Amino acid sequence: MGKRTGRLLKKARLAGLAVLVAGAAHAAPMSGVYSNVCIERETDDLDGVAIQFAVDAPPAGVFWLCEGGCGWPEPMTTIRLSGDTITFTVAEVSVDGAGKIVRSTPFHYRGRFTTRELILTSDWRGFGRAILTRRREQKPTLARSPQAGRNDRSTPVAYTLCR
Repeated sequence: MGKRTGRLLKKARLAGLAVLVAGAAHAAPMSGVYSNVCIERETDDLDGVAIQFAVDAPPAGVFWLCEGGCGWPEPMTTIRLSGDTITFTVAEVSVDGAGKIVRSTPFHYRGRFTTRELILTSDWRGFGRAILTRRREQKPTLARSPQAGRNDRSTPVAYTLCR
């Protein structure tokens, strides 16, 4: 075997390894709870996003946005799965004092599943990119927020300290 053949084989092995590593980073969608909810040490505020998702036919899920506390779970609509990606819509609903819906604004989300995470982006201004870790529990634990006295909201999963 000549030097050129040896170099070509080495490059081919490296390219094959790169394909294996890149392929391992992606994963099929898995049912469960995905979250990056954390608690601020100084204020006891909850911050982050969580979803509970089921890969059923049809797929279903709920979405929590936590800013200070976690709001009520909002249903995920128009859920579409394709390979390792998910797209869905969540409508932010505003109600008046009588409970009548006065505004419903849809926000669109797109996510990519990896082996342990869901990387989520949105057209919602200021959302940016969120990396949600798949939690071991299949159902939300609804642990009470330390600020439950200020509002009656719960976090969908056990939270960690914010960094």
